[in-house]
Amino acid sequence: MKSQKKGRILSAILSLVMSGNLALQTLPASALNFAGTDDTGLENLAGGDILFQAEEEAPTEETTGEAPAEGEPTESTPADTDAEASDSVTLGENTVTDSCGSGTTWSYDPDAHLLLVSGTGEIRDFTYRTDEWFNYCGEVEEIIVEDGITSASAGVFSECTALKKLTLPYFLYAASDAEDAPTTLASLFGRNMPAELTAVTVKDAASVPYAYFYNCSTLTEITLPDTLTEIGGYAFQNCDSLAEITIPEQVTTIGEYAFESCDLLSKVSLSEGLTEIGAYAFANEKVLESLTLPDSLVTIGNAAFRGNAAMTTFTIPAGVRILGKNLFYADNALTSLTLPLTVAPEEETEVSLTLSDLFYGSIPEGLTTLTFNNGEVMNNSYLYNCKNLTSVTLPDTLQVIGDSAFYGCVGLTEQTLPESLKTIGKNAFESCSGLTALTIPASCETIGDEAFDNCTGLT
Repeated sequence: MKSQKKGRILSAILSLVMSGNLALQTLPASALNFAGTDDTGLENLAGGDILFQAEEEAPTEETTGEAPAEGEPTESTPADTDAEASDSVTLGENTVTDSCGSGTTWSYDPDAHLLLVSGTGEIRDFTYRTDEWFNYCGEVEEIIVEDGITSASAGVFSECTALKKLTLPYFLYAASDAEDAPTTLASLFGRNMPAELTAVTVKDAASVPYAYFYNCSTLTEITLPDTLTEIGGYAFQNCDSLAEITIPEQVTTIGEYAFESCDLLSKVSLSEGLTEIGAYAFANEKVLESLTLPDSLVTIGNAAFRGNAAMTTFTIPAGVRILGKNLFYADNALTSLTLPLTVAPEEETEVSLTLSDLFYGSIPEGLTTLTFNNGEVMNNSYLYNCKNLTSVTLPDTLQVIGDSAFYGCVGLTEQTLPESLKTIGKNAFESCSGLTALTIPASCETIGDEAFDNCTGLT
């Protein structure tokens, strides 16, 4: 009888296992206990280490006949614990998910305070999607929006007031049919940026949209994609907490006012392929002490570096061919400047530039040293009345010194002219009363009238 009873029990258990209604769990055979029997037969059957334990199946629409309530978030099951929610993000066992558009989903991991937005298509405003969302949005500290998201509604993250870190697939902004609709990061937050948001990473894009980070005063870290080729106008204006920025290697253009008035900006790494810097692009930086411009640069717009009170030395590459006026205007502390001579003004109506044009007519008193790294012609009156200059180094490509070019440069005591020089214009060194030594090369063919008039130190 005992043998028959055990056989019936084992047959029933095996039948349940085969039908998938039991879960397997490894235990010592001693844990088995069938009333009125010993465990010898089971021990032989299972090799001494297996127990079959019944587990209640989670209710589903198929077993209950009832579908989950519409819009109700669902927790991931134990089988999904620490499972990959995407190609790069792992979510915990308490993750809650719900739809946020046709083909798009939000998943929130409350343990990591992480919100993952994935799928394909537009993401709608979570705020009005479901009351359940209000249980989480104020807790979110990090948001990752994955590839495949094509657009977002205005203010989609407006309730994420505790957000600290944001990762985007590209420069995502609120979709709108209006011609003057903002293309800004703030449009995702209803224009009210989270007070604790400090870091933004963008993974892939060709250009930074117009004014995208405008007035994002809390950001301290912005990581730009390697695919970037252009930075739009006003893109980072008034990012007051941004201390440093690296411009990707493929960027060729930085638009007007792009980094204007970034109060804490102290380090900028520019791309080696950069060809154009727009007007006011790096103006009014309070603590930026130096900025190395790449040799690839061709055009610099008006007032691009004006008002940078911390800069004392600056170099404009020899290859620059178009230079805006008022480049260093206002509150300037420059003591040494290196630049090319032969450049065209940004505005086509102008025929020539002088050093005074770069400073809005007011050359800093502390500017004493000039080095010219390229150019064949020094324009007429280029250094007119630059009384504080004590050292001027001319390029070995120079052929013409224009009329009155050094007029009134009383601080110069000696000057060497390059072997390439052919012409000295009239009144070129007039009233350089401090000049005591001047070397004129044998290559010079023409010296204009009164070129050295009132140079009382020359004999």
